[in-house]
Amino acid sequence: MPPCTLVEVLWDGDVLVAVNKPAGLPTQAPPSAESLEMRLREQFSSRSDYLALPHRLDRQVSGVILVALRKKAARLINAQFESRKIEKEYLAIVSGHYNPADLRWTDYVWKIPDQARVEISDAENSLAKKAETRVSFVSYDKSTDRTVLKLFPETGRTHQLRVQAARRGHPIVGDTLYGGPPLIPIDGSEDRILLHARSIAFLDPRNGVRTKVTASGFYDQSV
Repeated sequence: MPPCTLVEVLWDGDVLVAVNKPAGLPTQAPPSAESLEMRLREQFSSRSDYLALPHRLDRQVSGVILVALRKKAARLINAQFESRKIEKEYLAIVSGHYNPADLRWTDYVWKIPDQARVEISDAENSLAKKAETRVSFVSYDKSTDRTVLKLFPETGRTHQLRVQAARRGHPIVGDTLYGGPPLIPIDGSEDRILLHARSIAFLDPRNGVRTKVTASGFYDQSV
């Protein structure tokens, strides 16, 4: 088997690292398929025989993701996710001119049985889970009819940002699953949508110091 392409390391905290996941690569997959986890296990094999991914990004999404190289670090980071001490910021390019009057999206999301997609539901649906996201307008490009948004998810539901943007009539560019316009590749990857995990802030499991890691992405090249 040829060597795996190295994943960019954005921050190295010894027991915890932050990497920049490329679009088109699943976070996890069966052993027979390539994934971020497979690449990282090979990349860090000389440092640790333990590796855990406390959170995921969709295959078509790029950006920063945390990787634990010790069990204790994984436990501490998982606890931060559960208590909502971790802050994540995404950049999304959505179709149309959207300057949200409501700076918080609150919806109820449920997984459609036997399908790899979710839907917005109502609070009475016992299978639905609350999804909350803070929203900030960045810019609008009239020539492409696209809006750049900053999205700050406070919950971590499957496809949360994607379905919430689509629900408001402004699907993410490239996200044809939720009605977005097709994407002409801008960074060499055809298997992507214009959603990027720009930064993540957490408490360093070694010393408790608040730490923020940022990943460059498509917005640095084009709107």
